[in-house]
Amino acid sequence: NPEEGIYTTGHATFTYSPDGTELWMIYHATNDPNSNESSIRVTRAQKMNWNRDKSPA
Repeated sequence: NPEEGIYTTGHATFTYSPDGTELWMIYHATNDPNSNESSIRVTRAQKMNWNRDKSPA
C-alpha cells in the first residue's frame, strides 16, 4: 500500500481490547517497497473501525 507505506504483509489475527469494546488486527509487514516474502517484517497493530453499514472502514 504505497499510500500508507506498508508492504509485504503477512498473515493476521484479530483480538478484542481487554474491555471488549475495540477490535484490533495484529499483523506483520515492512516499510520497504522493494521487499519480498523473505524480507524482515515487524509486528503491527491496527484498531478496526466500522462504517455505518457495519463494513470495515
